[in-house]
Amino acid sequence: MKTRSENERVTKGGQPFPGRLAVIIVVISGLGLSLALFFTTRAWDDAQFQIAFTRESRQAVSFLKEGIDNGLDVLHGLKAFHQSSEEVARQEFGIFTGHYLNRGIGLQAVEWIPFVPGSERERFEKAAQRDGLPNYRLTERDDTGHMVRAGQRLAYYPVYYLEPLIGNEA
Repeated sequence: MKTRSENERVTKGGQPFPGRLAVIIVVISGLGLSLALFFTTRAWDDAQFQIAFTRESRQAVSFLKEGIDNGLDVLHGLKAFHQSSEEVARQEFGIFTGHYLNRGIGLQAVEWIPFVPGSERERFEKAAQRDGLPNYRLTERDDTGHMVRAGQRLAYYPVYYLEPLIGNEA
């Protein structure tokens, strides 16, 4: 009978060469399979992240677009309202804008800001006082942030109507 050393080649470590080769093949196969699974899982995870990101981005864009469209609807409605009236009274403005504000479309307030030439300032302030705003005057903030009477200029753009007034005072 032949001895083991005669039948098989023995390596320095004492194990037969074919046994060591099997271990090396198993280790390399395991590493290869692990790397393949890692990269496959990573690619799948990246794809899922991209899908979620795209979905959430589209929702955010849709929400933003809806808000802009709602704001434009209000502007177009106010434009038509003012164009179809000789003069818009404060109470009419409140009733008209209340419709938009009660819809819950994300508006905090609606304002009417007319163009007032500098030469019409005194007449405009007096008309506002007769319209139910006894202390109305054109104002601006000074360097310290306090409201003061606005300086002389060629034109003004004052807030004249504001709905709702409560919570939006300057």
